[in-house]
Amino acid sequence: MAFKVTDKVRYRHDETEGEVLEVRDDNVETGPKYLIKWDYSFYTPDWIHGDELVLVDLIEEARVATEVQSKIDEGACALEKAWAAFKVAKEMAYQHSDMGSLTRKGLIKLEKFESVAENFGWSSSSLHC
Repeated sequence: MAFKVTDKVRYRHDETEGEVLEVRDDNVETGPKYLIKWDYSFYTPDWIHGDELVLVDLIEEARVATEVQSKIDEGACALEKAWAAFKVAKEMAYQHSDMGSLTRKGLIKLEKFESVAENFGWSSSSLHC
């Protein structure tokens, strides 16, 4: 594929993205080379062969980003509801005793909630603060 100056490209090997600054097509055997300014400032521009680059589809990327953001927002909403319900449960428990006492007596079970929290890398001990 031929790229032109200002095209947004992705390096096939590590997904680094950049912009084509210059095209050099002076070698018939290897094909054109492209000077790429990488998005990360600590990378200096490199001359790369075209077969190592993929054109970034900005429209598709924006579409996917919208779908991903929707799922993130959905997850955040579910987390807000879960923590709000857990807070209400704690408040209800403290009106009569406390969560620890009710758990020790076997009247409530926190294992499922604690397990979900721990599966996502949170400390279940922080649930009781």
